[in-house]
Amino acid sequence: RLLAVDAAEHTILWSQQCPKPVFASPLLTPTGIICACVDGWVYCFDFQGLLLWQFQTGASVFSSPTFFGAECDSTSSDCIGHIVFGTHDKCVYCLSLNGELQWSFPADGQVYSSPFVAELNANHGSFCDKRDACVAVFVWSTLGTLYVLDLHSGVRLASYSLPGEVFSSPVVVDNKLFIGCRNDYLYSLEISYRK
Repeated sequence: RLLAVDAAEHTILWSQQCPKPVFASPLLTPTGIICACVDGWVYCFDFQGLLLWQFQTGASVFSSPTFFGAECDSTSSDCIGHIVFGTHDKCVYCLSLNGELQWSFPADGQVYSSPFVAELNANHGSFCDKRDACVAVFVWSTLGTLYVLDLHSGVRLASYSLPGEVFSSPVVVDNKLFIGCRNDYLYSLEISYRK
């Protein structure tokens, strides 16, 4: 069940019953609330709890969706943004704010990890094919493979493997990526420039 709770009054404003459990964290976007469900569907509700759209994947979704986009209000019809998440069908999906598929990327294993989206500058030239900034998606498969994908096209920019399964979600700070692994180690990977 997805609940909207009044933080001041501690009362339930509205609720929506989902067909199966929800393991992923809800995502707030400028146009609605995204709820990824174990039934393999991603649902978008408006701020009053009404269903706006739904998108079907090939398997359960445990990965919490991530949003990257321009600031805009809920009344704007030209709001641009990307919703990225992984699934048990071994794919990473990118949807528009209207629930339309922008791209999907096949990974080597199921994706529990929630993607991290970061803007990279010219110092990360190994990832970017332009001189200005580009935006990359960092996401891991459960088999321990990191995929760095271009946000706009879904093209793989780089990959890296760890010696263990990964259920953790990455965090990127400056030129460092942090991730936990099932081999009991926390890793810090450097995003470096290679000519």
